[in-house]
Amino acid sequence: MRMKILFLYSKLSAKRYKSKTILHGNDFIYVAVHCNLLPYELVWQIAKESTIQFVCEANSFKYQQSGDPSSHILYFFEGNESTPRTWLIQNQGASGNLVSSKPMVDYWIVWENDEEIEVTDFWIYMLKDKGLAQMAYLYPLERSNKFTWGFDLPYLIPNNNV
Repeated sequence: MRMKILFLYSKLSAKRYKSKTILHGNDFIYVAVHCNLLPYELVWQIAKESTIQFVCEANSFKYQQSGDPSSHILYFFEGNESTPRTWLIQNQGASGNLVSSKPMVDYWIVWENDEEIEVTDFWIYMLKDKGLAQMAYLYPLERSNKFTWGFDLPYLIPNNNV
């Protein structure tokens, strides 16, 4: 039993401190959220309906596409043993969108992929069935594999929260 706990702990800690060079598109799961709420309202509603308290990142998330870098509002939830680290990021930034698609996504909920922890159903239920979003769905893996901006999210959480 003790050996099993040590193995699980080493797996969790290794997952938390991955190097940027070994991240792949399938290391993250993306839920596209279409909603009319402002970022702080959405975070407040999520906190009201669950135990998840998102923290607003003091600096905006900057993403360089073609042209000027775009700044996006970012919230993070550091997670625990039963919930992976999760981010809520506004798609519309100061100079563009993280992802341009039809229909236009308002927010992305992103979390580290862990085969042992399944939280997709939780987020879809939370957002759609609780009336927080007009539409929320798991973004197709084959399309999200091309997202490079997700690789920078784990490194934005302050060190004292990891």
